[in-house]
Amino acid sequence: MLSKNLTNYCKKNAIKLTPLRNEVLEILAKQNNPLTAYEILDLLKESNPKAQVMSVYRILEFLQNHHLIHRIENLNAFMLCNHLSEHHISQWLICEDCGNVEEYTDNEFSHAIDKITTDNGFAVTAETIELKGVCLNCQKEKKK
Repeated sequence: MLSKNLTNYCKKNAIKLTPLRNEVLEILAKQNNPLTAYEILDLLKESNPKAQVMSVYRILEFLQNHHLIHRIENLNAFMLCNHLSEHHISQWLICEDCGNVEEYTDNEFSHAIDKITTDNGFAVTAETIELKGVCLNCQKEKKK
């Protein structure tokens, strides 16, 4: 079942969630890490054996266009948005050792990007900030 916050956001923004869209959102909501379209399809097929990959891609595009999910470009995978109430430029920290992915939003960073693009008359069509490295937990494990 979707969180109350997510359900309210969809109602407030008149986002129509079909049963399949809802199910894909539920799959992503249960995950701590991003999933590829094919991983989502495999999980979707547990309850909907006739699900097709093209349907999953269409649903992901819809959810992305309505700012419910993010696409992690480096991983070609998708993750539920953790900051539904505001437009934001997500910054992603991707651990190359354990695969953990964390979403951050820094308003100062977002304002700096807005200023740069405004000052230069640049129309942004995609916002992807992804940093790859090693998370603190993995760094601690390596020191042991």
